[in-house]
Amino acid sequence: VPTVSKVLERLIHSQMIIFLERNNLLSECQHGFRPKRSTVAATQALITNCFEGLEAKRSVLFRSYDMSKAFDTVTHDVLLDKLYFYSFDSVAISFFRSYLENRWQSVYLNGSFSNSLQIVQGVPQGSILGPTLFIIYINDLPSNIMEQHV
Repeated sequence: VPTVSKVLERLIHSQMIIFLERNNLLSECQHGFRPKRSTVAATQALITNCFEGLEAKRSVLFRSYDMSKAFDTVTHDVLLDKLYFYSFDSVAISFFRSYLENRWQSVYLNGSFSNSLQIVQGVPQGSILGPTLFIIYINDLPSNIMEQHV
């Protein structure tokens, strides 16, 4: 990816993070790909919640998800709808539509390229914006789980 596009991605990413954090739009349960958060903090929160539940003599349930290939499963229209829901303006949504759609991919192996295939879902692997777009995509997952009263 050309250097200019990486610089542009970094600028957009920093503005997105500022917007999301300043407006408290991301779930408190989301620790990945966020500033000043880590898997250690997520584990500490999990352990604390489990002990608090046990001390209160409540049943404790731990649910884990395998998120392998998760970035590949992002449906573009759903992600764009979520950006709209989180008050991204029409210019930003148009940018992200352009960023996500009409992407093509081929594989270079043994000195030659495969036929190109259009990528119809997912966020770009290895991109600067991909992880943040993914956490926006799954941001409502914790509240949806809580609503199920599991």
